[in-house]
Amino acid sequence: MKSASANFDPYVDHRRAARATILPSGVQVPITEGSVHIDPNSLIRSTGDFTITDDGTLGLVPTDSQDALAPFGNEIQVGLGIERDDGIETVRLATLRIESSTTQDGPGELSIRVSGMDRAQAISDAKFEEAYEIADGTNVIDAIEDTLALANPEILTDFPVSEFTVPKLFALEGDDPWEFAQKLAKAYGAELFFDASGVCVMRPIVSATTPAAELDEAVNLLSISRDWSRQDTFNRVIATGENVGAGGTIPRGVATDEDSDSPTFYYGTGVGAFGRKPMFFASEMIASDGMAEEAAAGQLRRFAGVSQRISFESLVDPRWEPGDVVAVSRARIGLIQETHVLEELTFPLGAESGMSGSTRLTRVTA
Repeated sequence: MKSASANFDPYVDHRRAARATILPSGVQVPITEGSVHIDPNSLIRSTGDFTITDDGTLGLVPTDSQDALAPFGNEIQVGLGIERDDGIETVRLATLRIESSTTQDGPGELSIRVSGMDRAQAISDAKFEEAYEIADGTNVIDAIEDTLALANPEILTDFPVSEFTVPKLFALEGDDPWEFAQKLAKAYGAELFFDASGVCVMRPIVSATTPAAELDEAVNLLSISRDWSRQDTFNRVIATGENVGAGGTIPRGVATDEDSDSPTFYYGTGVGAFGRKPMFFASEMIASDGMAEEAAAGQLRRFAGVSQRISFESLVDPRWEPGDVVAVSRARIGLIQETHVLEELTFPLGAESGMSGSTRLTRVTA
């Protein structure tokens, strides 16, 4: 969860406040309606579409490519929070590059509709202009940082330290550098994304741990649906490289759901058992058995135990983000303090009643 002050409580009777901070100027203006959508399974994690009003005194109507809301390199940080008697407090949802802006001048207020995508879109746009090569033995973190720096040498990163290296790799002229970097992260068993502040983060794919928040009908839950499905659910991942590694063998790693309390326990038999369902993941970016094991474990954390998913609407809490672990309770459909990981989230920026999202159930020890 993102941090806020000790007296930040979005569940009591406060007026909702959404603010856009225009970068690089730092000018802050209110947002009247719209939403921010965050999807960890999408190539571009955060997107937004929202309306800013200008009575003519703010000077925000774009009439030139250099203007603050013109889609020529300007960005907006979107914050959502509450308005109290002592002022407004917001929590940052996303840092978005402006992709388009439309001015509407009618009988009422003049409004500017802005849409944006996070900084990954700028990396994706900067396609390789010639064939690109990564040397054999390059550290995987260096390989990702070098790839991103081609598109933006000033990119801010928060990456772990790794001992793993990659084999010689190639990208073709016209390939997408963000997609290339995503594949490198996936081969390392991690996810790569831009966070709410615009920093490029790489971290392990989250498995369920102790809940940091609750989704409860007595606190914040408005409606819920519960779905059981075998689709896109696996309980063993076998990851392999596509090049011969050290010792003349193909790198290989296996991760298995060995938690007997998991709904997808690999070794379960009889009635009620999920059965064995392996997933196979191959990547030319895997150079060693150790890296293959990390890749397998990362994919298992994403796909094991997810035979149950939840879609919900709740009171808005801008501190939430994908990857947070929540305890879900809804007695009427049999949910009592069940541990889930947040996935997609949509935050309303106007007067809508609630936020919507989805979760996945995971109980994985790998």
